[in-house]
Amino acid sequence: MAMIYTSGIIHFADSEEVFNSLPNELKNLLKEMPATWDKTEAIVAEPGKSIVLSRKKDNLSYIIGINGTNTSLPVFIDLTKYGKGYSKFRIISEGKDPLMDFKVETHPIDAKWKYNMAPKGGFIIEFVK
Repeated sequence: MAMIYTSGIIHFADSEEVFNSLPNELKNLLKEMPATWDKTEAIVAEPGKSIVLSRKKDNLSYIIGINGTNTSLPVFIDLTKYGKGYSKFRIISEGKDPLMDFKVETHPIDAKWKYNMAPKGGFIIEFVK
C-alpha cells in the first residue's frame, strides 16, 4: 500500500518478528523504496475496484497493483513498454496464506504479460537490470 498511496510520511507499522520473517527480496524492496517519485502513470484506475500504477524514481522502476474486490481480476500489461532498459522483472505477490506469505518469482520481460490479482490482493513488479 505504501507504494500506491502518496504521503508526506512513509512508515511501516508491524512487529520486528513480522519484518524479520519477510523474504529478503521484500525487505530490500522496503529499504530501497523512494519517498518521492519522478513519474507515476495509471495503467488501470477503476475507483472502488482496482488500481495499477507504474512508478519510477531515478533508476528504480515498479508496477504496483491492488484489487479492491472480492473476486479475482485479470490484468494485461505490455511490460516492454514500462521495462525499457531492463532485462527481467521480479514479481512479489501473495503466497499460500495471503496475510502472511509472499511468493517471489523472476521472469523475462514479456509484451503479453497476464496476471490474475487475488481477491483483495495485489502485486509488486520490480524491474531488474
